[in-house]
Amino acid sequence: MNLLVNIVVWLIFLSVIAGLILYVSKNIAKVFEINTVKWLYIGFALVTASFMFSTGLSTTVSNPALSTYSYVSTGLFILFFSMIFILPVYNLLNLVLKMQPSVARTFILSSMVLFVSFSLWKSYTFDVKNIEIPIAKLNRNVTFVHLTDIHLGHYRGAGYLEKIVTETKKQSPEFVLITGDIIDSDADTATELFAPLSGIGVPVYYTYGNHEVYAGLEKIIAALESHGVTVLQNEAVLQSGIRIVGLNYMNADSSSFNMHTVNTQTIKETLPQIGITPDLPNILMHHGPQGIRYANENNIDFMIVGHTHGGQIFPFTLLAEHTFPYNRGLHSYNGTSIYVSQGAGTFFLPIRLGTENEITKVTLKGNGSS
Repeated sequence: MNLLVNIVVWLIFLSVIAGLILYVSKNIAKVFEINTVKWLYIGFALVTASFMFSTGLSTTVSNPALSTYSYVSTGLFILFFSMIFILPVYNLLNLVLKMQPSVARTFILSSMVLFVSFSLWKSYTFDVKNIEIPIAKLNRNVTFVHLTDIHLGHYRGAGYLEKIVTETKKQSPEFVLITGDIIDSDADTATELFAPLSGIGVPVYYTYGNHEVYAGLEKIIAALESHGVTVLQNEAVLQSGIRIVGLNYMNADSSSFNMHTVNTQTIKETLPQIGITPDLPNILMHHGPQGIRYANENNIDFMIVGHTHGGQIFPFTLLAEHTFPYNRGLHSYNGTSIYVSQGAGTFFLPIRLGTENEITKVTLKGNGSS
């Protein structure tokens, strides 16, 4: 069933891409007075195919030539992508303003520069989000930092992770939780990319996401562990008087649909096997926001996740709100809190619009503490 739905989704996606190529080509030909529109169709189609090919290939292959090819194809695709947003705005304004051809061209080109510059800037900067979670079973405040969806490899290297580590250390956490998708490129590069994690100076716990499976899970786990990171795979540890439960990336239950299914495990079946008792505060680490019902049934006080990127780019932000049970921010389900981070990196394209990269400082408020 999942395979059939995935095929349908991909067919819809490719149909939408084809429609957008036609729309952009016709509008650009009209504004820039290009007589042979078919070459625009072919050009934009080749740019799109080249970008998707390089993105997929970079997951398992890493070399300088491919990196250069990937950067060029991505840059060209971002220019095409910007026109999808700019041309409808231009057409609406032109109904009223009746722009001269030279003005129209200047408007479109300058808008492309602004769109690309702003969205790239949003993709390579991050904010620190501060949240507080009351935990009655704690007798003191406990602070930790949550990181997720950094997506090192395609467009970000060890230098970007170093900036995140530096900011993390400024928050003075007792420990750090990372909930997956730290990399989306060839796993052979992982050891070098993860080097900054050795300098965090506090315990770091990790659960993997779907991209680790695509890129080479065993190599990535080995690289993380070589830098002192504790990888939790359907198990729990005690830290700062808290039971931290880490799950592999999995569906909520056997009836759930998930385009990113990577195994047959489910939260419904796995959590009870860990034996999570209510005597301690319990935090659940998982890559995605699914399964809060089963977390609540298994004595979880706080669930912390990522995966969604908040939708990353408007208007996909609106789609994400209806795709995921929780898309971003802090929510509650029958007394169990859940926080969905937008992630510290981006997926597919290195741009953001209507969302932001984040690292999250979490303060668990103990009973009677201020």
